Amino acid sequence: MLRNRRDTLNDRIDATRQALVTLPQGAPGGDARRAELAAQLEGGARELRVVEDQLLQRYPRFMELTNPRPVTVEDLQQKLLKPGEALLTYVLLPQETVIFAVTRERLKMVSSGVRRDDLARRIHGIRRSIEKVTSGESVLFLREIDPATLHSLHRDLIEPVSDLLAGVDKVIVVGDGPLHTIPLEFLVTHWAPAEQQAFRNARSAANGSNAHPYLGEYKLPEYLGKQFRFAYLPSLSALTSQRLYPKAAGTRTREFIAFADPDFSPAQGSNKQFSAATKVSLDALGSSVPRLRDGTPAIPRLRETADEAREIAKLLGGASELYIGSNAQEKTAKLGDLKTARFVLFATHGFLGGEYLPAGPAPTEAGGNVPVSAQSAAGSEHKVIAQPALALSLVGDLSGEDGLLTMKEVIEDIELNADVVALSACNTAGETVQANNGEGFAGLTRAFMYAGAKSLIVSHWSVDSLSTQALMTNTFRNIQQGEPTLTAMSGAQRVMLAGEYSSGNFHFSRSHPFFWAPFVYVGD
Repeated sequence: MLRNRRDTLNDRIDATRQALVTLPQGAPGGDARRAELAAQLEGGARELRVVEDQLLQRYPRFMELTNPRPVTVEDLQQKLLKPGEALLTYVLLPQETVIFAVTRERLKMVSSGVRRDDLARRIHGIRRSIEKVTSGESVLFLREIDPATLHSLHRDLIEPVSDLLAGVDKVIVVGDGPLHTIPLEFLVTHWAPAEQQAFRNARSAANGSNAHPYLGEYKLPEYLGKQFRFAYLPSLSALTSQRLYPKAAGTRTREFIAFADPDFSPAQGSNKQFSAATKVSLDALGSSVPRLRDGTPAIPRLRETADEAREIAKLLGGASELYIGSNAQEKTAKLGDLKTARFVLFATHGFLGGEYLPAGPAPTEAGGNVPVSAQSAAGSEHKVIAQPALALSLVGDLSGEDGLLTMKEVIEDIELNADVVALSACNTAGETVQANNGEGFAGLTRAFMYAGAKSLIVSHWSVDSLSTQALMTNTFRNIQQGEPTLTAMSGAQRVMLAGEYSSGNFHFSRSHPFFWAPFVYVGD
């Protein structure tokens, strides 16, 4: 295959370059060896250009996602953007933030003195408060998220180009670094003294009653998501790939395929256990995997996701396949049936940026393989890289898999023809506060788009399963009624924003962005 040939050439070029750089000065025959390596490097680069030209001609979609060419303003305005759309791209530099805003008619570039680390600090603070709640602390810690901070982000990220957005309905966003880890929908557009006082009064009146539910004050701010519908992309090249080189439509025989409520932990008294491969992968994830006192992984079960999958299947009608519990297997996802479905749901945990999986087994001197945990003992320097992954069933007979569907496996082993792939449970596009760089979002979404997903619904943070179930089922209900996916999800968010729930004798509002804003639409 051309792709394998390209990978081989890249490896060979890297090895040749390394040999050239490390060749000792003054070594006997060094000049001749240096000339030989330089010639090999030049020949390899020439051959690589030929292979990449062939790949671009035969597989433009693959090349635009994996080896993108520059996208010009002319391309955007004449070929890519549609009426009523604007594109926002951000470049975060150490000393400034650069914003590019483009419509079919206008272009604006703004450079401000907002530092990358300043934006990262504010975003870090927001996500840190959210993680307190998702780790089991009181939901009232959500009060730490100050609308003034959300407004400051609006001031720095949106207001400089607000004149260009006048009359726009849909905004396509290509973020950078920590901007990949938040939804712009929850930015607050106005925060004047009168609005601040009204917010404080509502918070003071909150007592957990029906009339004054906790967190009800978050209904008052004007959120940016009420003005625009946002679509996110992992890179600008993804827009070119989706609009100029869409994947050819295939035959779809199923309306819906879902993986839900996987088996994450051995049940007490059960003979289902973690395999050696699964243990290695979970150990590589380190502290991001919840554990018991003895160190055994204890990933929370997602019981409600089974009901979510069944309810969506009922709403959509048509032929469906639901893989629930022990049947939610990585091997099943790789068999090829996903390409027959219009909608695909993975209702499960995601382990993303800043959380690590092995790049693969490392060779021993005898030619065998050693697990990651044993590599240091074997003296191997085998590299371990960040690898976003979805957790499917992790115990029992996994047919040779480890139960973690990684970004690399999505690219290599999954084929899709889906209008929507929903990654609906916990943290499927977000990442830990410590990472805060957006690599999980960019990597996993790009992988599913390459596999053939026309669009995705993904989550920036873990949210309670009942809120997720309500938002996802309302989204698919709206889709079934004929709404485009982005419109359908925006409508479901507005319903969520107006909702409430009870816990014991107290009532809480879901108007806080924690509940309605985590899910974002990825696609064109």
